[in-house]
Amino acid sequence: MTQKLILISLDAVGDHDLELLLEHRAFRQLRAEGTMVRDVDSIFVTNTYPIHACIQTGVSPFRHGIIENDIQDPNKKHWPWRFHVRHLTAPTLPDRATRSGKTVCSIMFPVTGGANIRYNFPEIPGNVSLAKRIALTLRNGRPGFILSCMLRFMKQMLSAGGHADDMIVSIAERMIERKPFDLMMLHLLDVDSTKHRFGPYSDEAKDALLRTADRVDRILQAISSSPDASQYSVVVFSDHSCLPVHTAVHPNTMLKAADIHPDEAFFHSAHGCCFLRINTPEPSEKIVDFLSVFSSTPGVKRQLTDDEMHTSGADSQFYCGYAAEAGYVFGQFAKGQHGYTLDNDKYKTFYFAKGPSIAAGQELQGGSLLDICPLCCDILQLEQWPMEGHNTIF
Repeated sequence: MTQKLILISLDAVGDHDLELLLEHRAFRQLRAEGTMVRDVDSIFVTNTYPIHACIQTGVSPFRHGIIENDIQDPNKKHWPWRFHVRHLTAPTLPDRATRSGKTVCSIMFPVTGGANIRYNFPEIPGNVSLAKRIALTLRNGRPGFILSCMLRFMKQMLSAGGHADDMIVSIAERMIERKPFDLMMLHLLDVDSTKHRFGPYSDEAKDALLRTADRVDRILQAISSSPDASQYSVVVFSDHSCLPVHTAVHPNTMLKAADIHPDEAFFHSAHGCCFLRINTPEPSEKIVDFLSVFSSTPGVKRQLTDDEMHTSGADSQFYCGYAAEAGYVFGQFAKGQHGYTLDNDKYKTFYFAKGPSIAAGQELQGGSLLDICPLCCDILQLEQWPMEGHNTIF
């Protein structure tokens, strides 16, 4: 039987958040009617764009090319994000699905700009004006699909305070009701933005988790109302957790205080970690002395291991990297943040899978988010390319 797959990303929802989410009927349904996998490792660097590239490719950042969210440059005021598929160096799930004759729909899913997707409404992040964001969205997606969605649902988004999640779910509901597709991918951001602003254990974060559960429920209800309901599979995953923050460390301010110019060395701050770029084959004595002091700065947990530098792809561009202590962040302050190494408490993720090929009521533990892409390929009966993960469900 031909199966349809809906892949739902819940940004910054940690495994520990399931204690609240499993009280909601949507997640109780996913648990009862499908397989729940808990205590899952995220992928370092634990930021949105590298991880969503892992979900699409089934390989680590050093293989797929998206080593961090943005490209930081001390000589530029605004830093571009890696939202376009030209940054990818590995095959992707939506492209392989399209090439096999399947119809793909992507709604605000990271790293889909310019992708080979029939219904493509890409996410354009970063510090850009609304006018430029709309122009970039149209240029890098499918203009007809985007404009029809905006005309129909933009008012709804604006009435919700400018948050896109309700619009995203409304587009998904309409697609389920009216348009044939084989693969849909969508990205819900409410929890992430709320945890950044108010902290991961705030009342506001709890409210955002319940709003997100309501949105997942809307999608499940739309599927159950479809005449093709028996053909649908659903995979719901979290990309990374989020830790509370009380103090920001500013590595580039410290470089400046040590009289080291950005042309000599510059830190890329990735929130829970940072990476040092040097512009000479080997660091100068001044930089070596600086790093000796920096490594003992309050909030600096440790230097990143060779394996962390390699699997993240950071060693291709940076001399070394450092992990932040829990409670600290590198760069811009936010009350909740991610980008940390995997050895932190309450920093696991999860995923659910529900559908005709998937056992009901099964509960598993462990593995990695790299296991999701091969699972999706098997659901869609796509031939797999070389991946690091494995379908552990069926």
